[in-house]
Amino acid sequence: MKDLKFTFLITFLLALFTFSSWAQVDEMEAQMSLGDKNALVVDIQNVDKKQLESFFKDYFREYGKVKYNRKASEYYITEAELKPVSNDKVDVYAKMEDLNKAARLMVWIDNGTGFLNSTDHEKAYDAAAGMLVDFDIYVEKSLIEEELKDAERALDKMERDARQLEKDEEKYKETIEDAKKKITEMQEALVENERAQDDKSSEIKIHKEAIEEIREKLNNVGKNKKVKM
Repeated sequence: MKDLKFTFLITFLLALFTFSSWAQVDEMEAQMSLGDKNALVVDIQNVDKKQLESFFKDYFREYGKVKYNRKASEYYITEAELKPVSNDKVDVYAKMEDLNKAARLMVWIDNGTGFLNSTDHEKAYDAAAGMLVDFDIYVEKSLIEEELKDAERALDKMERDARQLEKDEEKYKETIEDAKKKITEMQEALVENERAQDDKSSEIKIHKEAIEEIREKLNNVGKNKKVKM
């Protein structure tokens, strides 16, 4: 059981080192449904585009209803409440794309006066960048939690298998004991059988002798009698 717990701990630590990373938010012009606009970009490690989309919808739905523009392959939230990015409601747009062992998230935020950028909206931009860092941490934590659940499920199965092996061992021991008992009983029955065979052989011999005596008596009938004239 100690070996199982040690294996589980190693698996968890490996997952922790695998997923741990520092998020870096970059700023760049990128194509979206409204043209080339300033975007905040962060690369999320150890996920693909499909996973990142799922995490994005789960994380950002507290700020507003997340919708999808199929034609532009773009998610958007209209009149989102992104405090402390803005005290006013903003429109959020997002796209994801696959990278090598990672996925890229591009986010555009329209605050009503323009798309968020570090020059014109320094404090709001920093707050938005911090939000994306928090999102990266959320994804990282979610992945590790899932890895932990998988490891715990694997450990549970190992422990169930170990308990089953212990039960099988007891069953085998009981079967062996029953077999030993049966063998002893059969050995005793064999001795009794051999004794009974000896007794029966003696009975047969005596009975054969009795039959011979009867046959002899039968053969002697009339031999000593003479016919009267």
